[in-house]
Amino acid sequence: MRRMHIAIAMVLMMLPVGAAFAGLSGPTPIPNPPNFYVTSSLTSVCKGQINYVPITVQNTGGSSTVGTQSLSGAVMDNVQLNVIDSKTAFAIKNSTVGAGNINVTMNSTAYVPVFVASNASTLVSMQFGITYYYLSIYSDSESRNLTFGTRVCEQPLSVSVNPAELISGTINNATLSFVNSGPTPLNSISTTVAFPTTDASWLSALPVSIASVPAQSTMNVPARIYVYKNASQSFYANITSTFYNGTGLGQLSTSQSVLASGGISLTPSSYTISPQQPTPGSTFSISFVLTDIGTSTAGAVTVAPVAVDGFAAFGGANSVFVGDISADSQIPVTVTLVASNATKPGSYTIPLKVNYLNGLRQNRSTEVNVPITVARQFAALPAGGATQIVTRNGTAYAYRSGSSGGGALIIVILAVATIVLAYLYVRERRRKSR
Repeated sequence: MRRMHIAIAMVLMMLPVGAAFAGLSGPTPIPNPPNFYVTSSLTSVCKGQINYVPITVQNTGGSSTVGTQSLSGAVMDNVQLNVIDSKTAFAIKNSTVGAGNINVTMNSTAYVPVFVASNASTLVSMQFGITYYYLSIYSDSESRNLTFGTRVCEQPLSVSVNPAELISGTINNATLSFVNSGPTPLNSISTTVAFPTTDASWLSALPVSIASVPAQSTMNVPARIYVYKNASQSFYANITSTFYNGTGLGQLSTSQSVLASGGISLTPSSYTISPQQPTPGSTFSISFVLTDIGTSTAGAVTVAPVAVDGFAAFGGANSVFVGDISADSQIPVTVTLVASNATKPGSYTIPLKVNYLNGLRQNRSTEVNVPITVARQFAALPAGGATQIVTRNGTAYAYRSGSSGGGALIIVILAVATIVLAYLYVRERRRKSR
């Protein structure tokens, strides 16, 4: 047998070199190459990742004739496999792998690294190239197509725009958040963000480049986004990232829903406290004007006092309904409270919570802080006609000017009495003059 192979080789070496047909090379005449099959045990691949696809080559043999010699099959020597680039499947560096020598009726499996694009369809067809030698001096180069399903696999990297609710008609300050949930650092991250051209524009530099995000870490990059005044209430931010995870290239492609609504800015002004200095145990009101200086209507506005020791809403009312406040308009608001008898004289801040609905009918709120002064309490007029002032040292009868409680009442009573006395005096004078 060895002598026959040597004789065949010597005969072949004396023949002129050429190619009988595409894919085969060697001295002519070129014998038929071995028959083989290419299969894979893998049924689906991950989008946006490097997939190590197992390719099995089965050498089924086949007859060949060299000169007058008939051969029953041949060994496939130095088998090399690689993937041929397509629209959604790509070879990466050092993507050619060897499957060794494959004897007749034998097989060998090699793992070919293939990067599958994140926008690949449900089924992806991959073309694998295979080259090998047979009968020592001949080579064959062919390709086979295999089809795989695609799926979205868990990625170590996630990217999102925050906040996901933006204000239309203005430039929004936002952040692009990178979260590495994997066990190794992610390096050389490059990210682009795109919005529908009728809704928003990314004003910061693109692509956004990050040297590295450590394992189990988050990194935020500031960004500026302009949302058009007539933007849709809901649109998508299309985010694409490439990165290296320590073993190879990774790609992330995702769409994040973004909400847009007109800006609402409720600004209080013209505060009035009545009476100006309430006393312990008394009822008082806080009045002010709410103005919407934003670009959208604040709907179903309500104002409610926040619980503070020593004060409570009058009558137990939880809130005051104000209604809708359109942009560039204002409305007066009055909230009535009661100071408890245990409230000590001094300065206080009463927080009022303003709740409203934005253009997306989402609950939003802001807080208004109102300073007030609680004055010392005065008792009612005793039977003797003097003003009773209760002090820490006991009880004394005197009139204290400038009082916002009993003093004011006395002034009103004296004024009414003076008017009545004047009227009676004039009438009496007229009667006597008749």
